[in-house]
Amino acid sequence: MNILCKCGCGQQVKWCKRRIKWNTYINTHHPKNLKPAIEASIKLRLGKPLTESTRIKISESRSGQISNHKGKKHSEETILKMSNCPRKREGYIGSGNPNWQGGISKEPYGLDFNNTLRLEIKERDYNTCQLCFSENILLPHHIDYDKSNNRKTNLITLCQGCNSKVNFNRDHWQEYFELLESIKNEVADFEN
Repeated sequence: MNILCKCGCGQQVKWCKRRIKWNTYINTHHPKNLKPAIEASIKLRLGKPLTESTRIKISESRSGQISNHKGKKHSEETILKMSNCPRKREGYIGSGNPNWQGGISKEPYGLDFNNTLRLEIKERDYNTCQLCFSENILLPHHIDYDKSNNRKTNLITLCQGCNSKVNFNRDHWQEYFELLESIKNEVADFEN
């Protein structure tokens, strides 16, 4: 099968085992991978004066946008509201916090939860977050939220943002990840 890159270069894309489908782009051709190159070109222009036509283009592209709060001060009423925010009150700390789980974050991890196991889990999951497919700051996550249960079937790789996200509505995420693992196992059995 000859699937071509969506950018129009005419090169053939590869099969992605992780998502179980053909890639849409060759990795370096994806628009998200062009962002660092654009940022680098902007850094090269720092300190150089803009031409009049460039200034007009920038001005036109920003017209109609709401300006940020830079240079403005909050009203006395807003300052009072911010100072009385429930997060600032001591009652919001510990058991007063709506996300309180009974102090389980203080429980220690099992002895077999070490760097070797962490690396194995990340490599098994192709060094990508299994929720958003990001490759930024990856962490192994316990599917059943039990830190002492370090079986490989109970661990999944998540990025830091998704790992924080799944600490809310835990029953939903536990069911979701268990379903995801069962699908992965079925696919692996089918390939073998």
